[in-house]
Formats: sequence, C-alpha cells, structure tokens
Amino acid sequence: MIESGRKWTYRIGTDPTSRFVDEINEGTMMHAKAVAYQDTGKWDEVCKHDKGFCRLGNPYPPGAYEAKIKVDEEGWTYNCWVNEKVENYWVPKLLDENPFF
Repeated sequence: MIESGRKWTYRIGTDPTSRFVDEINEGTMMHAKAVAYQDTGKWDEVCKHDKGFCRLGNPYPPGAYEAKIKVDEEGWTYNCWVNEKVENYWVPKLLDENPFF
C-alpha cells in the first residue's frame, strides 16, 4: 500500500499487436528501426576513434572483442555484433529465393 492509502493495481497482460514468429516459414526483420536526424548527425565524426555514442552499427569481427580491439583499420568504432542465425540461415535463404539479389 502507498502512503496515500491507495493500492497498486497490476495490469499485466499480453500485447494484442505482438505474436511469436514461425521461424521455419516466416522471416523476421532484424536491426531495423527509424533513426532521427539528431541520432545520426555528425556520424562521420562521432563513429570514428570512439569519439562519442555512435548509433550506426559497425559489428565486431570474430575475435576482435576478446582481443580488446575497439576500432577497425580506418578508425571506425565497433559497437555491435552480427546475429549469426540471421547471417548464416536467413541471409542465404533470402539470396537463394529473391531474384533481386
């Protein structure tokens, strides 16, 4: 009970707009979102040499994180990881099935 004398009401339920995806027959859009200008402004300065919070993805290559390597040869900061299931399972399916690639 809160000091005001009112009780806390729990309203936890399922989200009617969400559902689980059938990974066998459906694809999932990964790492997709709207990005506002203020999040990407001066990206060429912020994303190089770890000079700020970069909102553009530059994935760590295999072994770089463990070796504490934070930037690539050109100075771009690593800040995310490759989703191996998407890379190794879904991308080949997309490339095999889609005539535009």
